[in-house]
Amino acid sequence: MINRLIGAQIGACKIDQFFLRTTLSRLQESHIRSLHRSQNELFRLKNKAQLGENTSDQLLVLG
Repeated sequence: MINRLIGAQIGACKIDQFFLRTTLSRLQESHIRSLHRSQNELFRLKNKAQLGENTSDQLLVLG
């Protein structure tokens, strides 16, 4: 009886570890995508600034 309970707890821990790993992996991927989007937006604004375009986006970044 005790062995079954211990076995069930070990199984539950392994499942929890799996879900934690996959959740962490998804969060990391999402964070990386978000960073790439922000980086791309900054490059876009930088290019506009170099071309001399005056945009409200630039004012928001500079403000």
